[in-house]
Amino acid sequence: MSKVKVGIVGSRFQADCIAAAVKAVPEDAEVVAVASPTKGHAAEFAKRHGVPHAYTDYHDLLRDPQVELISVTAPNRLHAQITIDAAKAGKHVVCEKPLCIRLEEADAMIDACQRAGVLLLYAEELFFAPKYLKAKQMADEGAFGRVHLVKQGEKHSGPHSDWFWDVEQSGGGAVMRTQGEDEAITIVEFENGAVGMIESSWNRPGGMDDCIEVFGDKGQTYADMLMGNALPTYSDVGFGYAVEKAATTKGWTYPVFEEHWNYGFPQEMRHFARCVRGKETPISDGETGRVVQEVLYAAYASAGQGRKIILPFRPKGVAKPIDLWRKAHE
Repeated sequence: MSKVKVGIVGSRFQADCIAAAVKAVPEDAEVVAVASPTKGHAAEFAKRHGVPHAYTDYHDLLRDPQVELISVTAPNRLHAQITIDAAKAGKHVVCEKPLCIRLEEADAMIDACQRAGVLLLYAEELFFAPKYLKAKQMADEGAFGRVHLVKQGEKHSGPHSDWFWDVEQSGGGAVMRTQGEDEAITIVEFENGAVGMIESSWNRPGGMDDCIEVFGDKGQTYADMLMGNALPTYSDVGFGYAVEKAATTKGWTYPVFEEHWNYGFPQEMRHFARCVRGKETPISDGETGRVVQEVLYAAYASAGQGRKIILPFRPKGVAKPIDLWRKAHE
């Protein structure tokens, strides 16, 4: 299989993750271009990651004939337009979460990619995280009997980029992994009676905490994504890097190894590259992202109205998901 040539739109933390992930699977993909409108960012990113082409306008990247697959790591409010433009240019698209801000945008993105005959892939790396995959495998094999509760939590000290704090750009808060509210618990009841509980926090100092728990009538499992690959470490003077979102390395810390692999980023990009070549079928696509977007709408509406929201749920005239919560209290 020939390498899939990747172009990255964006140059901050998530773009660094994608570049490192692609570098970890050199037989499947290669980053050949980056675009960022911020002065100097694209050139600095290209130098840091050995990317041959840097652009200040993503439209120029879309005109690059080498580029086959676009990774969209720009602010949420730009996801839809960049994806639609990429589809018109004949490029496959990997869009970071959330897929967009409005459900109407999700539909337009899906339609544009279908019309152009390109893939719209939804970048949820937890689908590929080794510990999470093992938990699902055991559940599918019946290890826990009838699963009645799944708890997942992602807690840390806040986002890497300033735009997350602006709900006009992000659309919402910690529920969307963006900043409106800084802590949230979302409860999802499934048709078969099982319950999912999602805990999101931007108010936990000390580094990333990402865990999943699966409970059934025959057993249970607990997966801490990072701690099983961490070294309990004490240092008076500190050192370079411990784990994502850790503000200091002095005192007791838990530096990790193979961090991107633990998260699932290289496995995700390998899968998406193989999807472009027709070797695999996407397990996370635009429709996946649209379902997530509808759940986000329902979560905010539930918080605003103080009651359960039944899916499907598609209110009209929503500018951004967090409005479904905030306007109920105006």
